[in-house]
Amino acid sequence: MICAMADENGSKGAIQSACAVLNDVFAVTKRLAAELLLDNNDLGTIVPRCRAAFSSQKSFEVARGMLNNGNGCGEDIITRYLGEGVPRKSPWPQRAIKAAVATLKASNRLTEIMEELGIEAETPTQKERVTNARKKTVERNPNIFDDRCPSEFSTQKEQTAFFNAVTESSSRKFISREEQLPLAKHIVKEMKGSESYAGPQFITSLVKDYVKQKIRDDPTLTPEEKHKLDYNETHKQMDGDIKQVVNGLRMVTGGCDKIMKKINAHPRLANHALLGEFARKIPQTIKILTEVLNRTDTACFVIERAVANIEDAAVANIQPPSKKQPPSKSSKQNKD
Repeated sequence: MICAMADENGSKGAIQSACAVLNDVFAVTKRLAAELLLDNNDLGTIVPRCRAAFSSQKSFEVARGMLNNGNGCGEDIITRYLGEGVPRKSPWPQRAIKAAVATLKASNRLTEIMEELGIEAETPTQKERVTNARKKTVERNPNIFDDRCPSEFSTQKEQTAFFNAVTESSSRKFISREEQLPLAKHIVKEMKGSESYAGPQFITSLVKDYVKQKIRDDPTLTPEEKHKLDYNETHKQMDGDIKQVVNGLRMVTGGCDKIMKKINAHPRLANHALLGEFARKIPQTIKILTEVLNRTDTACFVIERAVANIEDAAVANIQPPSKKQPPSKSSKQNKD
């Protein structure tokens, strides 16, 4: 029944799947937890459907130990369960399951599973086992995330970027759990209104901007404390900015290499109409990249190569090869 539900959910769109995968992982975790905590079963005596989730008796014992320590079942076990023993047949990719497991832990839903199992427990041994597991779960997994937020985003990468940004320790000091859903809605609105690409890095940057604004508005902080915290958040933003720029420059470098190869093979392509627009943007781009190089102790090879290739492409466009003129009549007569 759970697998049938997961197969149906897995065929839906990305926006719907954010909630669907979380619900599927919740159901699977509860089903497996009941087998692992409520009974003294070993791998050979549990129901066949659950048996497929474990590759060996050792993996079965490891999963039981993880539950007893408040860590859930683990995404590998859940993926095998959904794939009926074959992970690649799971309707959800493992990265989506991993993100859902993280959400379960951070949003109190794993604790909710333990509370429901506590109600189902019948014998004193079962009650004691579930009570201990619940205690560990609460200790290890504070309720720090609103599990309604992932459904606001359209891709798994966007969901993961938001989750990581709002649950890291520095963000939790200034973003309460109650603020997360309104913030997610605001970010999605900004993404839709953005003229440029708005992906995971854009989400992370907006969360950091929100944190920095909260720091500036906090009346309990001294100017020195605000400056230090603002610096730390800006430093983290710059980490992402640099990675994004380097990846972008790799694309520019590769693109310029391809352009130059085509121009070298067919010189007339230097007059391509789109190269004119490209060339007009070259001077300002080179100026910015050169300024970065001059202010950096260690020159970045990727930037240097990008500058060189952009300049080559610009020269090819600005100074196209001259067309060959047909020989004059006088030159023909001289040859004769």
